Amino acid sequence: RKLGLRPLWEATPGSLLRIESMHERDRHLLEYLDRLGLRPGVQVKVISRNYDGTLSLRLGNKPTSLGEAAGRKVWVSAPITAPEPAL
Repeated sequence: RKLGLRPLWEATPGSLLRIESMHERDRHLLEYLDRLGLRPGVQVKVISRNYDGTLSLRLGNKPTSLGEAAGRKVWVSAPITAPEPAL
């Protein structure tokens, strides 16, 4: 947290974030996250926090969902803000 990182699970819907690291040693979970496209350097948008305890995410044009346990293992940087358009 000192580096401005936080778990993906804590992100606010509408946030555009950059995945920085995975805090996990379980090879199966890491392979699962990789199959979803969740890996360091990837930008992810949090669409919604769902009633069933999942996050709806968008990676580029690809929608996906992630449960709380996995979402707490993915560390992201502060929201990326788009530059203001020049007037």
